[in-house]
This record gives sequence, C-alpha cells and structure tokens, in this order.
Amino acid sequence: MSQIPFDEFVRNLEQADRRLLRELRRELTIAGLNMERRSKNKEFSRFNNRTGRLRASIGSTFRARSGRPTVELTAGSSFGGADVDYAEYIEFGTSRITPRLFLGRSVDQERRALTPRLANLMAVVLNVTRNTGGSSNA
Repeated sequence: MSQIPFDEFVRNLEQADRRLLRELRRELTIAGLNMERRSKNKEFSRFNNRTGRLRASIGSTFRARSGRPTVELTAGSSFGGADVDYAEYIEFGTSRITPRLFLGRSVDQERRALTPRLANLMAVVLNVTRNTGGSSNA
C-alpha cells in the first residue's frame, strides 16, 4: 500500500466530507419524494379524498435540525394550498375514524429501503477517499 502526504490526506477527507453531504442530501431528498408519492397514492393511503385538498397538502422537505440532516413529511399544512385541519384525524384516527397511518406507514417503508442505500453511500464515499491518492496498487 502506498503512503500519501498528510496534507493530501486532509484534502481527501475534506473532499469526501463534501461529497458525502451532497450525496446524503440527494438520497434524503429522493426518500422524501418517495414518501410523498406513496402517501398520496389512493391504494396506499386507504382514505377517500373527495376534494383532493388533503392529498395536495402532503409534502416533504429536506432540512438540517441541530446539525443533523433530516426529511420532514407533513400533511395538512399549506404545501399545496389552504391548511387541512383534519389531516391529523385521518392519520391517527378518532373514536369514530380508524387510523389510516398514511404518513407513518410510508415513513416506515422508506426507512427500511433507505438504510441499505445510506450504508452503500458510506462505503462508496470511504472507498473513494482511500483510492484518491493518485497512485494505484496494481
């Protein structure tokens, strides 16, 4: 195995850090869109939406909370227009309405799919860092 100077090693780490953050943002944005699409799907959501306001209010956003990248999936807010105050009742149910969990089930399903994708992302970024020394082991 070849050795690289320390300053080149630090530069490689900084590049890997930027690459990881860029790819992480991309993966989480895709995950948010997947959850949004799934939650809006009539067969998945298990509720009739006569006016379409609830489905239009479902949205996802990528943001960093306390330095941690995250995806927020919401319904009932003004993503697609006016606030929909009954979104909570459809999701969690009431004494007369059975819970549909259209957001919760979508998050669970995406979390299972996202975990291996993020593990692969880490492996790729770390592997690229090890191989960016400019010399090959061949």
